[in-house]
Amino acid sequence: METVNQEKFNIHTADGAIIKCKRYFPEKNNIANIIVTHEFSEHQGLYKEFAEFMVEKDISVYTYDIRGHGITATSEEELGIVAKREGSTLIVKDLKYMVDIVKKENPNKPVILVGLSIGAFITVNYTTQYSDSIDGVVLASIHPNSVMTGFLGHILIKATTILMGKNYKLTFSQNMAEQRFNNAFKPNRTVHDWMTRDEELIDEYINDPLCGIIQKTKSYSDIMKIMKRANSKTNLQKIRKDLPIFLIAGSKDQSGNAYRTIQKVQRRYKDLGIKSVDLKIYPNGRHNMFREINRHEVYADIFEKIMKWVK
Repeated sequence: METVNQEKFNIHTADGAIIKCKRYFPEKNNIANIIVTHEFSEHQGLYKEFAEFMVEKDISVYTYDIRGHGITATSEEELGIVAKREGSTLIVKDLKYMVDIVKKENPNKPVILVGLSIGAFITVNYTTQYSDSIDGVVLASIHPNSVMTGFLGHILIKATTILMGKNYKLTFSQNMAEQRFNNAFKPNRTVHDWMTRDEELIDEYINDPLCGIIQKTKSYSDIMKIMKRANSKTNLQKIRKDLPIFLIAGSKDQSGNAYRTIQKVQRRYKDLGIKSVDLKIYPNGRHNMFREINRHEVYADIFEKIMKWVK
């Protein structure tokens, strides 16, 4: 695929953060715009191929490194921590900045949000507050967070914060979680086999200093808050009922058992009266369907949905 038009730009937030962003755009007028919110412990660069695919279809794509990730983190110390205070709120406001920029640059053009895993939870947080500002949502590897899981997670993070501080790297907890995800794919070639069947992309991830970063206690606290708000019935009821949503997951996704529980997410949204909530589960796909061996099938499915939404 030929290199498409792309430009870097920054978002300067009210609290002084500088969010590193990139826009990919077609030669002629675009049909629509996509904003990608990536997973934790990775960065926007992993979605370059997805962006290039969409640009070839005349859809602009905007990506950004969320706080504490990629080159938005200004030092190694900042990697793995969203913010010193109110990170779970600020990270949603950052997406609001991005939507406002996209709408200003592309007046009267549809805006579609795409989020993966924690990025999907961030996207839902945004959608519960500003659904009138967007025209569709794609959520990958999202799952309902049970009350008990959320409670236990909150207790664990609170205790760790008291004992070790807000900037303590949760190496043991993160490694344990990844090992649990990896158990379904023994014998394991790497600790990241659970992410994708594409060994080349796994090796690329392992060798990328901005991937696989260990999150710190403060970030895990923010994650818990983001997930709790994204699963709140009170919050979800605020989403406009005619907003189309497309849920996707791999049938072998072990993170949050998303391959099973994403169906509960679909039922929950439909029970709340949201009219269009489609779901596709990809056979044998693992956690990151944007990085899977059949990722072009996923890209094509998302493009097809968008074209239906923006007609």
